[in-house]
Amino acid sequence: MAEVSQGMTEGQVIDLLGPPHDRLTTEEFLGGARTGPVPGPARSAPPAAPVRWYYRDLPSRGMATVITFRRGVVARVTSRPAERAATDAGAGPPDRAGKGARHEWARELITRHIARVEADRPDFAALPAWRRLTGADVLDFVLNADAHPRHPGQLGCRRRRFGSLTVLVSLFDIAAPDRIRDLLPGGYLPHLDHLLHRSGAGAGIGAGAGQDTAHWLLGRAPDGATVAHLAYLPASRGAGALVPWDLLSEAERRRGAGPL
Repeated sequence: MAEVSQGMTEGQVIDLLGPPHDRLTTEEFLGGARTGPVPGPARSAPPAAPVRWYYRDLPSRGMATVITFRRGVVARVTSRPAERAATDAGAGPPDRAGKGARHEWARELITRHIARVEADRPDFAALPAWRRLTGADVLDFVLNADAHPRHPGQLGCRRRRFGSLTVLVSLFDIAAPDRIRDLLPGGYLPHLDHLLHRSGAGAGIGAGAGQDTAHWLLGRAPDGATVAHLAYLPASRGAGALVPWDLLSEAERRRGAGPL
């Protein structure tokens, strides 16, 4: 593993190791991502709370490295067996696979949704990163992600990188699109852009840095109703973006921000 030392900036770490597989501030670990007006340019200011970046299989397979930043620079670097390091980072234990998945109810929804998109967008089916969406590692992450908001008025989100694909997951205890839109004041796209900026790669909408990005929004209401929405941003300029039309604000729809 390339040497990471105290005082290095986030950008210097990314230059050495690439974007992290998971990233959490203390606030996110305790309560999810707060909704409300999306922060403006000041959002790029280094947070005062510690930020922990989690890298799998570093410095060797079966190990993991947690890098703690304070005010945008490295404060601590620790390497431990993967399961223990994941807990230190707030990334949770390794994902449970198969029929024991935490959100098994969403498996068929996801499979059907992907099939519908491929029928409408055959260009997506040719994208290598898109094909990973149905891979066992990605499905295990999505179906086990602890991505519910921990308090009312928040938007939960978990993120993980799989090669050239970055996957974000948000979960809701509601299914009606209008109820989910209520949690996205200002529209869906500003919130997606904000989540991407907080991912550790420093990339928002339109700045994929070679990474395709998928955002699953999964909901299950107390009455048993379920829903799956998907946003997909290809890094390739030859493929247009897919955004969840039902979750867009009226202003976003008027601007023509629907599926492209």
